[in-house]
Amino acid sequence: MADLEIVERYPHSRPSTYVPVGLDATVNWGGADFKFRNNTDQPIAVVAWFNKPNVVFQVYGRSLGAGVSIRLTSTHEGYIEVDPPTYKENKNLKPGEELVIREEHIGQLATSYKVWYKDGKIIKKEALAKSRYRPISAIIERKLGPGTDTDADDRADSRTNTDHTGTDHTGRADHSGKANSGRANHGERLLRQSQPLR
Repeated sequence: MADLEIVERYPHSRPSTYVPVGLDATVNWGGADFKFRNNTDQPIAVVAWFNKPNVVFQVYGRSLGAGVSIRLTSTHEGYIEVDPPTYKENKNLKPGEELVIREEHIGQLATSYKVWYKDGKIIKKEALAKSRYRPISAIIERKLGPGTDTDADDRADSRTNTDHTGTDHTGRADHSGKANSGRANHGERLLRQSQPLR
């Protein structure tokens, strides 16, 4: 690594699949950006190329010294509980049927570290950044019908979605600290059948 100063960095809205949690950075034209500064007395070189489907950048800077290298690591710090789903009426659905407009995402916390090695041994470690991936609650449309108790369903959902540790019991989250691509369907709407109360 070139060991340059990071000036601006934002995590994504949820952990990415291509990098460990806490080591991602958002670049969004006209919005969030990733910026670094050459805080050394030596020039740097930035090399970029396209390797479908990726755009790859490498930054070269001064030597850190014989046998010295830097690696980035991260630790997963926990989960942030998700609010219960928001239910909306959709009269085009069949009674008891549900349409998932937005899947829920449990929030996560992570800390990244910069670690210096010399001849394979750790000689220094410092905290680099804190990442907070905000929780996103589900939005679900439903058609109310005879025997369907919306309030009771809401109470059941609030009990089963998460416990006080942020642990999800519905299978909607990946508790490994990595992003679960199955939770986000890029706008795909999921249709499911709810069970009326008996």
